[in-house]
Amino acid sequence: MESICEFMPPKQYDFTVNTVNFVYETEHKTLKQPFCPLLYRLSVVTDGNAVIKYDNFGSYELSKGSLFFFFPGCHCTVEGDDKFMYIYISYMGNSVDVLMDELGISVENPVFQSISTLLDFWTHSVRRVNPSNANLLTESVLLYTLSFFEKGEPTVEARSESGQFSSIVDYINNNFADSALSLKKVAKIFSYSEKYLSHLFKKNKSINFSVYLNNLRIQKATELLADRSISLAEIAERVGFSDPLYFSKVFKMRMGKTPSEYRKKGE
Repeated sequence: MESICEFMPPKQYDFTVNTVNFVYETEHKTLKQPFCPLLYRLSVVTDGNAVIKYDNFGSYELSKGSLFFFFPGCHCTVEGDDKFMYIYISYMGNSVDVLMDELGISVENPVFQSISTLLDFWTHSVRRVNPSNANLLTESVLLYTLSFFEKGEPTVEARSESGQFSSIVDYINNNFADSALSLKKVAKIFSYSEKYLSHLFKKNKSINFSVYLNNLRIQKATELLADRSISLAEIAERVGFSDPLYFSKVFKMRMGKTPSEYRKKGE
């Protein structure tokens, strides 16, 4: 192995950071909302799902491994399920605003889905923090995490392809009933291009995104068809098809029978 020697470029500005809190928030539902923090917060979701809404700036979906930011003076609400938990570090300091701008992190670009490989690092770190190491440990976790960002995108180093693809598949498996779910939407949530996400599906599943998604939906539909009290239109809606006729067409392509024919035969 060759030696590695890198010279540090001169700093463009005087940067210091002071961390104030390192918190594992496991009781999100008890917190008063909306939030309007006085400091920056960098947060990592450890479990569950949620939607974060920034006043006048849009809403974003959060899931395990998501990284998201709170901004000083910016009102936001977080609507999470019963499993939703996250870890956060609040921080302030000289030129922090400049650093956030340099990394492309702002209230217009506040949520990232590509650091699942850092989740264990955060969880381990927050559990070992104590008064003697709190400042050094918390600042290290914050700066180490920010070091993976280049203009608002986690670098390739932060993306464990297999682990990240697993997170993408988990997200789709949990949200297939969303009729608005699409390659474009998933790519945006996980900060990938549509072309690259399509490549990942073909590489890891040997099928494209739409085939995988429709297979999930049809599999669930076959289970629901056993309950004759549920109409075909309702089944279509429950599995993510907004158009019952299109649902019937896709179902027949996959199963060789229409939903009504499948139900009649009791399969």
